[in-house]
Order: sequence, then structure tokens, then C-alpha cells
Amino acid sequence: MQSSSNFVLLYFGFSALLGIYISLLTAFQKKGNRKANIFLSGFIFSLSYFLIIKVLAQSKVIINFPHLMGTALPVWFLSGPLFYFYIRFLIDPNYKIKFWESLHIVPSLSYVFAFRNFFFRTAESKLAYFKNIPAYLIDLNRVFNYLPFVSIILYFVLCLFLLEKHQSLFKSFSSDTEIENTNWLKSLILVFSLYFFFDIIGSIFLIISNAQSSYLHLFTFFMMTVFIHLVSYSSFKHPERIFFSIKTKVNGKYKTSNMTNKEISINLENLKIFIEKEKPYLNSKISLPELADKIGLTTHQLSQIINQEVKLNFYDFINSYRIKEAQKMIGNPNFNSFSIYGIALEVGFNNKSTFNKNFKKFTNLTPSEYKKSLNK
Repeated sequence: MQSSSNFVLLYFGFSALLGIYISLLTAFQKKGNRKANIFLSGFIFSLSYFLIIKVLAQSKVIINFPHLMGTALPVWFLSGPLFYFYIRFLIDPNYKIKFWESLHIVPSLSYVFAFRNFFFRTAESKLAYFKNIPAYLIDLNRVFNYLPFVSIILYFVLCLFLLEKHQSLFKSFSSDTEIENTNWLKSLILVFSLYFFFDIIGSIFLIISNAQSSYLHLFTFFMMTVFIHLVSYSSFKHPERIFFSIKTKVNGKYKTSNMTNKEISINLENLKIFIEKEKPYLNSKISLPELADKIGLTTHQLSQIINQEVKLNFYDFINSYRIKEAQKMIGNPNFNSFSIYGIALEVGFNNKSTFNKNFKKFTNLTPSEYKKSLNK
């Protein structure tokens, strides 16, 4: 039993060291979005540092490093702000941090200030103090132990809001299906939310049972290692997701133009004719301004026509034509040698998963199901 426990702690320690290694690689990554990379590096380091301190505490090795005692939480309080600014700079590399945003570090500084009598002691004094901590500090520490849950949840909800807002705005201007890559960030947030779920359940269990340890808490550490490994895997498998901006920031929504109803009808008809004849949707990078220029309209005019008359954003409008083209190709014997992915690339999609998602959205069938339906 002791050997299995040691193996688990060894695995956690290895994962924490891997996280620190990845954080260093990210910090010194010269390509891509440098500002976002720095905050991502700090975020990964904060998680890894928290985990390694927990491993040292569980294994009792931390008594050999007295100055590390109590340092996990103040670092942990920084993880939410670090992830938030990572998303901020990933979406907008030119984002300027405002002065009031320095308040993000207040929780971390508050913890250090509250326990200043402990932090600024000598190593020997810390060990003695740790064995006989005043009751009021034990109670205060319990309060600080639960604050990170509130902090991280609030930050992650805020990050999801930023991503959703960015996606919605971007889809009004671009048809580039690479915007779907923001979904991997949502997956990271989901994985990390599982950590909170099990840690909260574990904490409640400890309070009710008055137990000194719980397998649930070990599982929360495991979820943290999953998160670290997921980021590590993505940094090597999909570096464009980790180190580069999601997309250049787009500005504003369309303004209602002064077109008459007759002009709107004529321009809508001209748009449909141009789309069907020239097939601009086959260009995976076609954007609203580019299409507007081709048909002699302003960006605002074209945006108004698509939003008000077609009832779609630009992203879905273009993808609806791509899916129609894909349906024709799937039913055409001349394209029997093409794979589903091959057809996806031909009609303007950059990856198979986004193609399948949109195909299902517009036809209620997967590409394979649609192909089988044609053979019946």
C-alpha cells in the first residue's frame, strides 16, 4: 500500500516538473504572441508549483524546505488572473493592461500580508512555528483555502465569456473555419473545472468525516496532472493553438445603412447570383470586406443584407454554401475517389471536424450518413 502511494506521489511530482519545464519553454518561445505566451507560462507554472508543494507536503519532504511552507496558495491565487490575461492577449495581441487591473494580484498579496508573521521567519523558527500554529491562523487559513475556488471559477467564467464574445464577433466578419480552434481552450477550462468539482466534494467529505486524508483529494491532484499533460501535448501537437493569436481583433458590428427596401432586394439578388456563379466560398479565407469589395458594396451594407435578410452571420452564410457544394460533390460520381476530408478541403474547410459539425448543422446528417442515403 505504501509503495502504491509512493508511486502516485512520484507520478504527481513528475507531472509537476513537466509542467515547470513546459512553462519555461513557453516563456522563452520567440515565435507567435509573446505577451500571451508569458501569461500562459505563468499560469502553467502556478499550477505546477502548487502541485509540487502539495506533493512535498504529502510526502513530508517539505520539512527539509521550510521556506516553501505556505507558498502554494499565494501562487495559486495568481493562476486565475494569469489565465485571464492569456486569453486577453491571445484574442488581442495589442491589448493594453489598465492600471486598475493591478487589483488582480490583491488576493495573493493579502494572503502574504495575513501570514506575514510566518513568512518572514527564519527556517528554524518556521519549523517550530508550524508545529504550534495559533488557532486564529488555522481558522484564517481555512478561509483562504476556499477563496481560490471562488476566484478561479469567476475567472474561468469570464474567460468563457471573452471567447464566446470573440467568436460571435469574428463570425460576423470572417468565414475562416480556424476560429473553431478556440474550442480547445474551452476543453481546457472543462478539464480544470473537474478539478474543482472533485476538490470541493473532497473538502466536504473531510469536514463531515473529520478524516485526515481522502482519495478524492488525490483524484483532484490527478485532474490537475491531466490538465498539465493536455497543455503539454497541445504545445507540441498544435503549437499554433498555444503560441499564436486566435485571430487579429475585429472592430465593431455593422451599422445599419441607408439602403431602401428596393436597394436591399436588388443587392441581395446580386449577392446570390455572384455567390452561385463565382463560388467565393471555396476560398477558406474569404472575409466580409473582401466579398463586399467584389460585389461593389460597403462592409456595412453587405453585413446588413446577410444579417437582416438571410438571418445568418457571415460565417454561417458562407458555410451554408460550402455544405451545399459538398452535397453536390458527394452525389457526383466524378468525386467518388475523394475522401470526406478531401471534399472538405475542396469546399473551403480547413479540418474535418469543423466540416462534419457544419454538415450536421445544415443537413441534420453526417457526411457519411448523407452519402449512404444517396445509395438507397
